[in-house]
Amino acid sequence: MNINTSCIASTLPINLNCGCSDPPTLTLSSTSGNTCLYTPYTVNGNTFSGSTTQVTLSHDGDGNLNNTTFTSSPFSFTYTPAPSDAGHDVTITITTNNPLGSPCVTSEATFVLTINPLPTVTVSASPTSVCYGESSTLSAGGASTYTWSHSLGSGSSKTVTPSSTTTYTVTGTSAAGCTNTASVTVTVNLLPTVTASADPTSICEGEISTLTAGGASNYSWSHSLGSGAIKTVTPNSTTTYTVTGTNTEGCTGTTTVSVTVNPNADATINPVGNLCDNQSLIILTAATPGGLWSGEGITIPSTGAFSPANVGTGTYTITYMISGQCGDTATIDITVYSSPEVTAYATDESCFNGNDGQAWVEVTNGTPPYTYLWNTYHTISNLNDLAPGVYHVTVTDTHNCSDRDTVIINPGIGDCYQTHIYVPNIFAPDGKGNAENEYLRVYGKGIKDLDFKIFDRWGNEVFHTTDINVGWDGTYKGQPALAGDYTYMLRVTYYNGNNESLKGHIYLIR
Repeated sequence: MNINTSCIASTLPINLNCGCSDPPTLTLSSTSGNTCLYTPYTVNGNTFSGSTTQVTLSHDGDGNLNNTTFTSSPFSFTYTPAPSDAGHDVTITITTNNPLGSPCVTSEATFVLTINPLPTVTVSASPTSVCYGESSTLSAGGASTYTWSHSLGSGSSKTVTPSSTTTYTVTGTSAAGCTNTASVTVTVNLLPTVTASADPTSICEGEISTLTAGGASNYSWSHSLGSGAIKTVTPNSTTTYTVTGTNTEGCTGTTTVSVTVNPNADATINPVGNLCDNQSLIILTAATPGGLWSGEGITIPSTGAFSPANVGTGTYTITYMISGQCGDTATIDITVYSSPEVTAYATDESCFNGNDGQAWVEVTNGTPPYTYLWNTYHTISNLNDLAPGVYHVTVTDTHNCSDRDTVIINPGIGDCYQTHIYVPNIFAPDGKGNAENEYLRVYGKGIKDLDFKIFDRWGNEVFHTTDINVGWDGTYKGQPALAGDYTYMLRVTYYNGNNESLKGHIYLIR
């Protein structure tokens, strides 16, 4: 029976608020959710209406609600799980008040919050202690996915090569999306700074050198020398020894030391070719370097610098001596020959662009026969019909001694021709291949630069060039120009320095 309407209800369920003029109502935005341990969960957008003036919240978990009574709608509530809630469902009950009393009744709803436990993340390093430059493998477990610190990215296993002792943190995420962290430290042991020395570092064949290592606890040598900090060696040739030192942490470092073995010195002087008295300096060499040079013409005894120009022509005995127990001495006779003396002459160009200059050479001293080479690649003593410019000639005698001179041929200042310019006053391009008919060009002599423009009767520029070899083909904008009278303007600069401006008419015939 509907109390409000005094009617009989023939269907089930029975409306408990039958007869209530303004029943309390309650609506939740959702009825279930899940969160991770220690992560508060908020339900927003819940409402109540009707005669309800407040709602009361309760729960069966061990955590806390941020508020248990709300007097305005909509309302939100937040549940913060307790450790003992992990792995359980917490039911939060929301109940309206009933300010109108009977026959109205309260409205009630429940929200079930699943509390997911945090994963128990484990992490290990193998090995946990490494030497500088070595690697360690990090392994994580207890979760579904993993993210590492130090920009290592994701994955359950990572290989690292830290430069110093480093603590790595891994964040593991369970299938429910809950996270936890774990850390592991990889200890990096420094490598020993191994030192090695040889005494002496330079020996003659058959002599002994003592090798000494330091900076570590134990040492192992190359060349089958075995172990120990001190070793005595007698190498047959220059040898580099490697020693590996190990410190108390088991880390190793290496270094090298070289023992130079000097063979019995060979002072044999390398052959010297023909020398000329105009050479400023040469460096004498021998089979074994490092000795001292003496004799007339030697300017630097330690380097073997010999100056033919200082001593002049003649034959000189030079001595080379290597001191010390591995030393040796040798001598050589050096002959210095007279060099040719070259004088070049020239006559200038007779007129502008005449290209009729001359150059020739005269030679004294040296030993004939002579050979000639100009920068024009000519191999004779005199050249004709030369353009203005700089000309070099090198003369070489039979002992390969040489000298060089330079002349300048100056350009002529007068014209070799009558300077002039000419523009035809009529042309008829007919497409039959006659170059003089097909193109209107500027003609002349002694022209250095020009600026040639053609205008139609309306003042439109139909052609323009600054190249004397480019002419007008009788077209304008890609189409044959109209027959008739055209005006040209021409500015020209001659090689003789004069300038001229011309203006005239051209008749185009079709």
